[in-house]
Amino acid sequence: MAVSVPHSRLTSHIRRGSVLDVRLLMSRFIILFARCVAAIAVMGVISFVALVIVLPVAFAFLPDKFDAWHFYFCFFVGMGLASFCGVFVGTLCLERASRRFGSILLFFLGLASYVCFIFSSDFTDHIYPLRSLIPLAIGGLLAVVLTFLMFRRQQPNTARGCVKTPARRE
Repeated sequence: MAVSVPHSRLTSHIRRGSVLDVRLLMSRFIILFARCVAAIAVMGVISFVALVIVLPVAFAFLPDKFDAWHFYFCFFVGMGLASFCGVFVGTLCLERASRRFGSILLFFLGLASYVCFIFSSDFTDHIYPLRSLIPLAIGGLLAVVLTFLMFRRQQPNTARGCVKTPARRE
């Protein structure tokens, strides 16, 4: 069944002028682009700050005689926590409607930037630093899951059990 729009409404929308519509569209695009750039910048800064704060605190609780497993555990927990904080706080810069997709995008951008950093550095063995990609992925995925759980799409009131009742006659 096709919905017909009255001719006057359709022509008034076209007559309104495309210049105004283009300006509105461009301003909306600029705001969206600025939010995306801010989300990426915030993700990087928060990840770095979380790593700088978490690692010394984690290493302070190492026993006097520790083996390599204690060190790796602290390092991996710090990397995962930094990834989680970066992705989650970065998604808060985005609009509510685009946070779910934005969290996935920030997750992959974070992993890609870490891999680019590893391969651009002077490591002789590139396989070892890629092992720390696992806690980064786990922390980022936890942030994505939390974002999906917290920012669900709004459902209409009738789907939540609220039923419109007819007005009372007195």
